[in-house]
Amino acid sequence: WRAGAAGLFVRGDVLFWFNRLAAARTGELVWYAGPGIFAGFAGGRYCRGYGEVYCGTGVFYLGAEAAIGLAWRFARVPIDLTVEAVPRLGLLDHVSAGPWFDVGAAFHARYYF
Repeated sequence: WRAGAAGLFVRGDVLFWFNRLAAARTGELVWYAGPGIFAGFAGGRYCRGYGEVYCGTGVFYLGAEAAIGLAWRFARVPIDLTVEAVPRLGLLDHVSAGPWFDVGAAFHARYYF
């Protein structure tokens, strides 16, 4: 949901985990980064950017992204908590096939099995 438009947004990333930044008995703090893709569809009126310059109805968009995050991995349970920034380069949307830039953020709680 965004500004009165409901839709579906999906993303996938290949994450590379790097050296740990800190450790304790309860877990460790590590950082990661990796490339990915995103796609979405919004029904209703959808706008990107500032103002109402890039607006449309029933829009589809596609692009590339790079996730950069910090994760706390617990030592005794297969769970981590992460916070990440996701710069995105839009390659295709309802207005044009030209590029556009956006930055997203996310918080995850992941269970590993």
